[in-house]
Amino acid sequence: MADHYPPATEDYPTTERSRVRRSPRRGSHARAEVHAILDASPLCHVGYVIDGAPYVTPTLHWREGEYVYWHGSAASRFLRAAEDVSVCLTCSIMDGYVLARSAFNHSVNYRSAMVFGTARLVDDVEEKADALRRLIEDLFPGRWDSLRPMTGQEAKATSVLRMKIDEATAKISQRPAGRH
Repeated sequence: MADHYPPATEDYPTTERSRVRRSPRRGSHARAEVHAILDASPLCHVGYVIDGAPYVTPTLHWREGEYVYWHGSAASRFLRAAEDVSVCLTCSIMDGYVLARSAFNHSVNYRSAMVFGTARLVDDVEEKADALRRLIEDLFPGRWDSLRPMTGQEAKATSVLRMKIDEATAKISQRPAGRH
């Protein structure tokens, strides 16, 4: 991919949509933090709208530079509905429970990322096959070469979407257990 990637030290723009409102000190628009969370959590949830109603679908994702990819069945209503529209992709990592003296103050330590952009179908057969290879290699390094080749029918039955990250925010809570 010949796209220019901004340095990881740059922040994503803060917009009304991506601004952290509750506990803003826990929020960050730093590319490095957003990317670290996306990379550490292969399970994401993609939010989109079908016929005016909101839906959120869990799926596996992977990131390359400023792009996030996900895949699913070519027959999926979700993937067809998300194509060429603005979507929100989120992922979360729960690092542990925070117990307190009061039930009201119990909490969790977590890291989360929320990214926004327009989903695009990867329709080039070779690009799609390469993207699926990268998914397997990201999750299970060295595994792709030990698998039988993907059949034409499997490739036809699988869709891959990619989204350039236009806006993003991370939120991190790392509270010590204690007397809250």
